[in-house]
Amino acid sequence: TYFTNTNSYTAISVFTGSPLIVNNAFDCHGVGINTYSGYAVISHNFIKCIGNYGVYASNNAYISDNNITGCSTGVYITGNSTVTRNLITSNTYGVRVSASSAKIENNVIANNNYGISGGGTIRNNTFGNNTLGVDVSLAANITQNNFISCTQNNIRMSMSSTNTIDATYNWWGTTDTQAINQTIQDYKTNPSIGKVNFAPFLNESNPQAPSLQNINLTPAPTPTPYPTPTLAPTPT
Repeated sequence: TYFTNTNSYTAISVFTGSPLIVNNAFDCHGVGINTYSGYAVISHNFIKCIGNYGVYASNNAYISDNNITGCSTGVYITGNSTVTRNLITSNTYGVRVSASSAKIENNVIANNNYGISGGGTIRNNTFGNNTLGVDVSLAANITQNNFISCTQNNIRMSMSSTNTIDATYNWWGTTDTQAINQTIQDYKTNPSIGKVNFAPFLNESNPQAPSLQNINLTPAPTPTPYPTPTLAPTPT
């Protein structure tokens, strides 16, 4: 189904049950998909919701294999949900998390202002060209990810000085400890915030994380075919 320019605030709202929302296209100004309860599976959709949420999911949502772009927030999860194998690009917030039980794994998260904001288990993702890779405001375990060219910080710690997060075994694009340190904002630059442990780290990119180079970040429309002209017949 193709949802476009919907008059309602939300294209799909689910209040109960366990819906399967698959193979749709959303190009609208409201919220694309809003689930309140049950076990929702949201998969293989194209979602673009300008100025709003692409997916707003409560507890137990499984969000996989979607192309989510051009939203204020690509995915907002408030409970024990999983976000995996998605292409999340060109949003203000790629993923926002308000529950540390969330799992965000094997996604490409690129060209967003904030890649991930919140916490949870953040593993085997590729972050590319985000302004800020991960803004940590909840308990988090950040491991086995590839960080490529975040323009401001790979990780910014937003929790108080009593907190420490594990960000070991990531690939930071370099093996220079000092250079990695400069891409992480924690107690070193502000004593009132917590610490990010990033060593030991990977010496090369993690092949289990999806490749940024092999994914088409902007889906192209199908071109209209034109007939091939033929030569005029030679006169006898």
